[in-house]
Amino acid sequence: MVIESVVMKRIIKDFKTITKEQMDLILERFPDGFEVEDLKTLHDMSGKLIRCLEIKTDEVDYLFKMDVNMIELLDDHSDDDIDMPDMDDGFDTDGVEGDDDDD
Repeated sequence: MVIESVVMKRIIKDFKTITKEQMDLILERFPDGFEVEDLKTLHDMSGKLIRCLEIKTDEVDYLFKMDVNMIELLDDHSDDDIDMPDMDDGFDTDGVEGDDDDD
């Protein structure tokens, strides 16, 4: 018996590079929003912790980096009022205008 191993392409997307089709995919998989528990915590290449929403398709394993900008983009794109996690729940907000985490 031969067992084939399929390596899925893994793509990390953020609010600057996400397409309309990818936003639709997120909203289709999470029509009522998502919770912090739905997110994966990973280290990026510089060692910084990031939170990602993982969605697997037949061809690609998407990791959508969730930050204030991505949440706002998804909320604007959705026709419905969907439930999103509170931005004070440990989300990465570095470089976001109006970030008050400098306490």
